[in-house]
Amino acid sequence: MRKRLFAVVAFVVLVLATAGVVLAQSDNAEQEVRGVLKQMIDADLKGDAAVLDRTTTDDYTITRDNGIVRTKAETLQGIRDGSTRFESFDVSDIRVRIYGETAVVTFHGAIKGSRAGKDMSGQFREVRVFIKRSGNWRAVLAQRTRIAS
Repeated sequence: MRKRLFAVVAFVVLVLATAGVVLAQSDNAEQEVRGVLKQMIDADLKGDAAVLDRTTTDDYTITRDNGIVRTKAETLQGIRDGSTRFESFDVSDIRVRIYGETAVVTFHGAIKGSRAGKDMSGQFREVRVFIKRSGNWRAVLAQRTRIAS
């Protein structure tokens, strides 16, 4: 009877310890993803294509609020040549969901800026999907939807 009780207690302790490790890893992953998102927003504001290159996968795509899909190369080119400019990019209501080596991030973005000389300012809901490769979180997909005024 004591052996059985000991085995049950040991099992429960093991399960709880494992759950604690998983939760700690999830919290750490969330903080890492939030950090990469901040790097990306800061890079947009500074026009720093090198940071955006580092924080996105080679097959990264963004679907803009106008429905146009842009590749990583097209996105970086717009930053490099100055045709895409961000004056401000305020982010709020950030929610991060971790699924192993994948993270889904949603947030509200208040953007002031221009693209190809035309105003692109507005309020947006955005989704970004990140994957962890070689120990680093990188964005693989972004989708931006304009909030109707």
